[in-house]
Amino acid sequence: MTRTSIIATAFAAIVGFTAVAPAMANDVNIEQYGWRNSAGGAQHGYRNRV
Repeated sequence: MTRTSIIATAFAAIVGFTAVAPAMANDVNIEQYGWRNSAGGAQHGYRNRV
């Protein structure tokens, strides 16, 4: 029973980490230097960040 539990726990951990990877890759970083820089555009949807 212990071996089955360990295998099931390891499998659940692998599935969990695999599901988190695409969510962590959904960012946009903008670095601007100078005077009066701005980022413009239109976004529609839910929880969009720029």
